[in-house]
Amino acid sequence: MANFRTFCMAAALAAFVAGCTSGPPKIEDVKELGDGSYTITYSTVPGLLDAKRQDKAAAAAVGKAGDYCHAKNLKILVTGAAKDVVMFRCVAN
Repeated sequence: MANFRTFCMAAALAAFVAGCTSGPPKIEDVKELGDGSYTITYSTVPGLLDAKRQDKAAAAAVGKAGDYCHAKNLKILVTGAAKDVVMFRCVAN
């Protein structure tokens, strides 16, 4: 009985900690580099599912970059990506 109680407490604590470390990614504003090139950076809260969170954050950053280009009646062309930054250009449709 004591082992089951310990297991339940450990499972509840793990779920609580995982919930506390999750959250939406932080997506920065678009920065112009010049010559029609731009970057957008993002960050996530470290946690148990870092790779999945990183993928979601990158997708959100690309989405915001796409919105930036679409507001100019252009489409996005991603030219590069790194751990926490997406490089892109806005090009004619």
